[in-house]
Amino acid sequence: MIMIFKIIGGLLLVVSCWGFGFYKSYEIKVKRDFLREIVLNLDKLQSEIRLCSGELFPILKRTFNNEKISLKNKKFQISEKYIDRKNLQILNKMIAILGTADTLGECEKIEVYKGIFKKICDEYEKKYTADKKVWQTLGISGGIAAALLII
Repeated sequence: MIMIFKIIGGLLLVVSCWGFGFYKSYEIKVKRDFLREIVLNLDKLQSEIRLCSGELFPILKRTFNNEKISLKNKKFQISEKYIDRKNLQILNKMIAILGTADTLGECEKIEVYKGIFKKICDEYEKKYTADKKVWQTLGISGGIAAALLII
């Protein structure tokens, strides 16, 4: 009877460790997908600046209208679940320098930042493909090792 409980406990341990590995790889995927969304929003912002006239802040609010992103005092406030602090600083730096040039100059600035975020997004894509297997394998291996110690 005790052996049955040990086997069940071992299986639960393997599954929970695999779930942890899956969750860690999912975190990277969420950040990668959010960065893709930022690049799309920057493209949309570039189009809005070309086609619309008026103040920049309402255009930014309209473009980045999202439940994950809040724009307060001309700074983005985004959870670290979606974006790293370093990337958020880059995004806030972009907002700080917007509004200092004509339409063509603003579009060129946004193009530069789109390139930066595309590069970061590509890095996350590579990191996701490599780390996904590592985290899941590590989770299963750790779970099996712990289960064998119990049994």
